[in-house]
Amino acid sequence: MFDLISSQILFLYLLKQIYKAMYIFIENTFRRVTKDFCCWEYFYPDYPDALRKSFKPFYLNESLVLAPQIIRNFINVPVNITSVHRPVINQLFHYYFMAVDLQINRNKEIALHNLVIDSLKLKPHSDLFINLRKCGINGFGCSGTHLHLDIRTGYFNNHDDFGPFCEFDET
Repeated sequence: MFDLISSQILFLYLLKQIYKAMYIFIENTFRRVTKDFCCWEYFYPDYPDALRKSFKPFYLNESLVLAPQIIRNFINVPVNITSVHRPVINQLFHYYFMAVDLQINRNKEIALHNLVIDSLKLKPHSDLFINLRKCGINGFGCSGTHLHLDIRTGYFNNHDDFGPFCEFDET
């Protein structure tokens, strides 16, 4: 008889076979998942600590785990993960653990935020854009202070050497 974790592992194994994607187990711990990020930073970052304790661990696509590190490496300044999962259906990509929202650390770093936005707008000529596309990111949203990155499977409005992708302005 399978318990919940065993059935999730089996489900993710089947997903990996279908989509050839890797999933990372995310829990509310200090376990490092990239050079500069720990699990707890992905674990419901937009909820208070007391509420976070009631949430269960989840699996997150490797692309969404690596994308904040790619941006962090590009600007060499800390990046905050502001949202991964939102339990409301109108936030579709967040509801299904298919998106990550980021903010450059500290408001004084708006120039670095603009550098990231400008680099993403250069698309095929930007190392940042190319590295995010290689990593599997295919949805790019920008607002005044936040970046939205996702691994959508539809709703594309552009195409490049890596396949279809979508860019949009969240403002």
